[in-house]
Amino acid sequence: MAGIDWSGWAQMAVAVGALTFAVREAREAREDRRAQSQREANDLRLRARPRLEGNYETDYGTGACRFEVKNVGLGPAILTKFQHDVNGRLLDVLPVDTVLELAREVGVLDLTGDRYPPRLLAGTVVQPGEVIQVMGFKQVRLPPGIDLDMFMRLFCARIDYESIYGEQMVFGPNGCGVDSLKRT
Repeated sequence: MAGIDWSGWAQMAVAVGALTFAVREAREAREDRRAQSQREANDLRLRARPRLEGNYETDYGTGACRFEVKNVGLGPAILTKFQHDVNGRLLDVLPVDTVLELAREVGVLDLTGDRYPPRLLAGTVVQPGEVIQVMGFKQVRLPPGIDLDMFMRLFCARIDYESIYGEQMVFGPNGCGVDSLKRT
């Protein structure tokens, strides 16, 4: 009786094992490459993300003040909606009458408008580093107890915007409205 050639079977078993191992490693490598591509795509999105920040500028010598919004992110901000937050009410357009009414409500003695709020339309693009002046006054005379910084907090904005990748974001400073005039 002839013996079974186990060396041939052993070689075939080793070959099947090596093939199985190679296929599994190729699948894992493909999944790793796919995950790395996704991480790189997310990283590019983060790098191109806009970020709007507000800034109140006041000059106590002249009584001038303004509220600006700047894109400090690395990507453009595409405005989808712009509203004025006036004492908790969101308005698409801020008429001069409303500005004057709000000024009278807090006891402003004199108000000379330099630039009342712009009408920023959906689709307006704010490039990185670009500044939008939301509200500005040449001269404001205030009653005792209210300073320019407190006065400017009456005029806030809510800006809905998105990145070039369609990521939705909202800018809206805190501490706005007549309640912000109350000292704590």
